[in-house]
Amino acid sequence: MLFITDQEIKGILDYREVIEWMREVFEDYQDGKVVMPLRINMEVKEGSLLVMPCYLMDKALSCKLITIYPKNPKIYKRDTAQAWLLLFDIKDGSLISFMEANYITLFRTASCSALATKFLARKDSKILSIVGTGKQARAHLEALNYVMKIEELKVYSPNPDHRRDFVKFAENNFSFKVKEAKDIYECLEADVIVTATTSKEPLFDGSKVKEGTHINAIGAHSPKFRELDEIVIKRSKLIVDSREAALKEAGEILLPLKEGKFDENIIYGELGEIIKGKKKGRESDDEITIFKSLGLAMEDAICAYKIYKIFKK
Repeated sequence: MLFITDQEIKGILDYREVIEWMREVFEDYQDGKVVMPLRINMEVKEGSLLVMPCYLMDKALSCKLITIYPKNPKIYKRDTAQAWLLLFDIKDGSLISFMEANYITLFRTASCSALATKFLARKDSKILSIVGTGKQARAHLEALNYVMKIEELKVYSPNPDHRRDFVKFAENNFSFKVKEAKDIYECLEADVIVTATTSKEPLFDGSKVKEGTHINAIGAHSPKFRELDEIVIKRSKLIVDSREAALKEAGEILLPLKEGKFDENIIYGELGEIIKGKKKGRESDDEITIFKSLGLAMEDAICAYKIYKIFKK
């Protein structure tokens, strides 16, 4: 049994490669080659445990375990989310690898957003805004740099210290212009927007989003949380990673549904349908597109499969 640490995984992952892994697994999903139950979320006193099993036909059998403990950073100086991956032999079911999966989570989530941006954003998109300054925000900047010709980055967080730290990180690692947005509405001037927050309520008035914008909404993964309001959802072509998961977990969809603001047909399609050409992506430069990402077990499974093969060589 092969144990692989976060640091070992970080040392071999490359966004360009992981983006292609995500494309491969989303295509497999559309071709019926993925068995993937909905994520199990078991709440406990101080947090929750998420269980994410997946079978990729002829490739991998895996299960990801994630604990979410919101008080960790302040009390224990640990991350809120901690993740591990189990990979099994598809022939006999034996455990062949146990991996720390924190970097896998960062890379696969950001790579899915990059893939969506490649298919949904305007081809001339040059200005990127990121709302949020945590690890996912940094990962998204690195991943989107592979699919966009970024000329300017706008960064917003309600915490000024976090904004300044992120600006320093971006200026030290990239050559494009970096701007610290003092107001979230400055971020709406961008061509591509990433929302990577823990917000329970909509971050901005959706009527203010300009035509032609693409949004990657990745922060809210609970039926009670949402980063986007129903106004921008109704103005947009809404793409999700999984329709089934979105109708169980996406607050941006479920809360307005309960209020009768729209019905399930507000979901235009799944990312895999766009990639496979089953449905059209962006159809005009005026269209607003949204990729709502919940995070799927198949994304972890393909990473586990590819990483194991690399380390076994």
